[in-house]
Amino acid sequence: MVSNGHHNVPKYPEYPGSYSGKFLHSHDFKGVDESWRDKRVLVIGGGNSACDISVEAARMTKTVHMSMRSPQWFFPKFIFGQPGDVFAARSKWLPRKLRQYGLKFLVKLIQGPYSRYGLPENTTLPLTNHPTLNSDLMDYIRHGRIKPRKAIKSWSGLTVEFVDGSKEDFDIICAATGFWTIFPFFDEDFINFKNLTEVPLFKKMMHEKYENLYFIGLFQPLGCIWPLADYQAKIACLEITGKYRRPQDMKSAIDHEVKNPHFNFTPGQRHAVEVDYHLFRKELKGELKKAGVDIGKSPAGNKKLYKNFADDLLRIKVS
Repeated sequence: MVSNGHHNVPKYPEYPGSYSGKFLHSHDFKGVDESWRDKRVLVIGGGNSACDISVEAARMTKTVHMSMRSPQWFFPKFIFGQPGDVFAARSKWLPRKLRQYGLKFLVKLIQGPYSRYGLPENTTLPLTNHPTLNSDLMDYIRHGRIKPRKAIKSWSGLTVEFVDGSKEDFDIICAATGFWTIFPFFDEDFINFKNLTEVPLFKKMMHEKYENLYFIGLFQPLGCIWPLADYQAKIACLEITGKYRRPQDMKSAIDHEVKNPHFNFTPGQRHAVEVDYHLFRKELKGELKKAGVDIGKSPAGNKKLYKNFADDLLRIKVS
């Protein structure tokens, strides 16, 4: 069972020239300390790590610049007083396209056009790329604490040139540019997913040829990873004990899965293992049901269940 994760080998950006200031990847970022105070900071990327680092750094510096190569969808962490994923889950019964257009309308309603923030407008629908959740970013941009910039063209010494021709000097650059999907303990001739835009695994866990090889947690969900990784581990254990049988034609099953993603994710290595939490959960529950294991409904939000559990704990404590 391979469970080493896919956020452990940094993907470093490459540009003409060389940079002489302090350079680090988000993988190495452990927080902002006094050495960052009043420094000129550039963060490369527009994903969750890039936004979190930019916001944190902006509390110590005068202005943080964010260089984005492509448009992103930025969602607030809370919508109408609820966590974003909880709010989104309430619309999971709607057709996918309708959900996407609904999210687009809602984000535009809450935030307004991205052009007002100096951000590139996203022409794709929400959920076609991994969303960025940050409630502080837009506020920091409007107050001038974070300044969006175009993609980088080149760098020399401390000077960075952007594709729009503008130049700026920076003391610190942090690249939040993602990770490679690499398994250093396997020969590349055996398993090599590094540059793939579609990972050929059944339910993101089973290989076509090797029946005793399982990948657990090798997916990027629009939601929480842990319950789904738990389901994958259950399926693997059920097959090992002879209670689950994988599809006979694994090649066809994998091809069908690859050609029918949960959403029309934008192409690229970034979305090679992207899944929708609720759709993937339903699929994994279906596989478990084939082995006679019925997970049932999630207990989340069941006040009666938690009240009974709390009462039991109280009785134990009193006794």
